[in-house]
Amino acid sequence: MRTIILINAVSPGFVATYPEAEAMGARPVAEEAASIVWAATLPDSSPTGCFFRDGKRLNW
Repeated sequence: MRTIILINAVSPGFVATYPEAEAMGARPVAEEAASIVWAATLPDSSPTGCFFRDGKRLNW
């Protein structure tokens, strides 16, 4: 059995990790966590060596 390992990066952006941050435009933690979980659970046939935010590929 062959193991497939994908190596990608995910930008969480400005995340509300303290109470005042969301008022300054930061995104909720749950929203950004979903983006990271999405990348961590990509199927084996997905791209590797890419940079993502919100499930969209960004240029390096």
